[in-house]
Amino acid sequence: MQTAYQIMMVALTAMVFVNGLYKSIDDWGKLRETCEEEEIGSLQELIRNKRAWINRHLLCAVFGVILVVAIKLSPSLEEFDLLAGLFAAHIIFSMIFAFIESLLAQRITNAVQVRTVTANIPHPQSGNNLSTEGENA
Repeated sequence: MQTAYQIMMVALTAMVFVNGLYKSIDDWGKLRETCEEEEIGSLQELIRNKRAWINRHLLCAVFGVILVVAIKLSPSLEEFDLLAGLFAAHIIFSMIFAFIESLLAQRITNAVQVRTVTANIPHPQSGNNLSTEGENA
């Protein structure tokens, strides 16, 4: 019975790792695409998406810690030490992916700030020049 749990946890951890890795690569491509398009609205939507994923990864890590603590402290679950180790690996992967998502979110935030600042800078060709010194005096 214990080996079934171990196989299930190894499979689940591997699926989470592969899915998270694929999602991170896909999100990096979306970030590059969106930055080239220079649309602030889509960048802000991407930031909200990243923050939601950060929260999901952290929530998975918290639940994993609770499960590991329950396995370690419960005398009836002493035989599931290897399963606790697999949960610990899952926790580590969740924290790594939360960190990667936070790095991407920070990069997107910087891209939004750069576009917001450059959009507010007046361009001499557009006729939106700053007021001259005599107008405000």
